[in-house]
Order: sequence, then C-alpha cells, then structure tokens
Amino acid sequence: MEAILELLKLALVGLVAGVFSYYLSGRKYRSEKWWELRVTAYQEAIVALSDLYHYFASNSDIELFHQNISDEKKEELQSLWNNGYHKVRKAADVGAFLFSTEAETALKTFIKGENEHYDSYFEYVDARCGDARKCLYALVSCSKIDLRLKNSFFKKWIKSS
Repeated sequence: MEAILELLKLALVGLVAGVFSYYLSGRKYRSEKWWELRVTAYQEAIVALSDLYHYFASNSDIELFHQNISDEKKEELQSLWNNGYHKVRKAADVGAFLFSTEAETALKTFIKGENEHYDSYFEYVDARCGDARKCLYALVSCSKIDLRLKNSFFKKWIKSS
C-alpha cells in the first residue's frame, strides 16, 4: 500500500511540474510572438516613412532646382508615395495596439499634416519632407525604447556564465 502511495505522490509531482512548465513555455511563446509582431510593425512603418521622406526630399529638390526628370523616375517616386503613404496610414490606424502612445501620436500627426493647406507645391513637399523626417526620427526613437528586452535575473545569470 505504501508503494502505491509513493507512486501516486511521484505522479502528482510530475503532473504539477508538467503543468507548470507547460504554462511557462506557453507564456514565453506568446511573449516572443507579440514582440516579433511589434518588431515587424515598427520595421514596416520605419521603412515606409523612409520612402516617404525620400519622395518628399526628391520632389523638393526637383522643384527647387527646376529639374526635368524622366518618366521612369516619376513612376519610381509615385510608387514610393503610393506604397509608403498607405502603409503609414495603416500603421497610424493600428495605433496603440502595436505602438507606444508616443509613436502613435507621431504617426497620427504626420497623417493629419496631409490635410494642411499650402500656397505652392514646393511649400507642400518641403513641409511634408520635414514632417516625414520628424516622424521617422520619433518612430526610430520609440522603437528603441519599446522593443528593448527587459533585463531579468536569468539573462544576467546566463551572460555571467
């Protein structure tokens, strides 16, 4: 009878240990997937803003120096605008779900700037170039803070080993 009782104790300990390790591994998995999702969102928004900055800077130079550009270059720039703007708009719509409040504010401010009135096309591209650069720097800064891995006892212990 004692042997059966000892076996039941061992089985119970094994079951508790198994459930606990399952819980910990599931929690770690969800945490890693959430972090990867946020990394992807920040990466796509930063790339799109970089494209928009290039679009506005190029158009600003074209207007400032009265340059004639080829149809290929026009199509390339228009493609940067089409892809970049819609990605940034979607990122602004996603907002606080994936981004910090600072990043969300920067994205929404950039999108709202599109509705501003400008007296000339040059003023528009010049102002939007500055807006894109400002939003890009804000987003990069926020991503460095938001995506930083938190220090834990285990990470410190592993590094010291």
